[in-house]
Amino acid sequence: MAGIRIKTKYIESLWGYVFILPALALMTVFWIIPSIGSIYYSFFKYDGIKEPIFIGLQNFIKYFSDPRGLNSLKVAGYYVIGTLPPSLIIGLTIAIILSKKWFRGTSFFGAVFFLPLVIPFIGVTFIWQWIFEPVVGLANYFIKFFGLEGLNWLSTPGLALFCILFISVWKNIGFFVILYLSAIKQIPVMYIEVAKLDGANELQITRHIMWPLLFPTTTFLTIISIIDAFRIFDVVYGLTSGGPNHSTEIIAYYVYQVAFIERRMGYSSAVAVIILIIVGILTYIQWKFYSSRAQFLE
Repeated sequence: MAGIRIKTKYIESLWGYVFILPALALMTVFWIIPSIGSIYYSFFKYDGIKEPIFIGLQNFIKYFSDPRGLNSLKVAGYYVIGTLPPSLIIGLTIAIILSKKWFRGTSFFGAVFFLPLVIPFIGVTFIWQWIFEPVVGLANYFIKFFGLEGLNWLSTPGLALFCILFISVWKNIGFFVILYLSAIKQIPVMYIEVAKLDGANELQITRHIMWPLLFPTTTFLTIISIIDAFRIFDVVYGLTSGGPNHSTEIIAYYVYQVAFIERRMGYSSAVAVIILIIVGILTYIQWKFYSSRAQFLE
């Protein structure tokens, strides 16, 4: 009997590996091998055509003395600050409303909020370009309707970055709503009912019961948002191309420019490795904070 059980477990494990093999192959080809290649070429002066020349850590040193490169890192920081708090607040608020028993159409509105995340975004940027167009755009139409002067949304550094942040929140808010809504449904109803019997209002229930219990979801969304700040590309590429004056040139777009426009493959690989290290450190810090907080909550 024991031999049959061991054989059955072996067969089940074997089939498990067979099923994950296609995903593992794709990950190896499109992620693991390119990542190893980036680490390798980060130590070389390489333009993608000529023979690589080994230069050691010069690419890494050069990045930290490159004003444009450091500016792209600063833009990533602005992206986190400008998108994470609004997404958390708006996403949680909408999720709480959708979770109420008196609300009708939870599934429909959940799908509506999630829709921007699944549609091809590079095409949607053309619509946003029209909205922020200074002459015939919808944004300036409403501004002029109230007697104010129209703005050059995508030609003014501060406004262009605001547009990127606004569109990113609009795009990702559905992801926050769905995850918060799923987490809220996992909260035992007993906790909320007892709090209501004790005279707690909706704000107190949200602050003292729901928010602590939603802390794991908030931590996960925070980590995902910070990672997203280092890989966001499509909205910048389609809307501003990093302009004006590099004010929206976030670090992923900077890597693209350096690698494929300026053909500095070795240097861009070094920047990609730096991004990987920064994201790893930030993720580790957040996870340690979450672990300590989780132990405190227990």
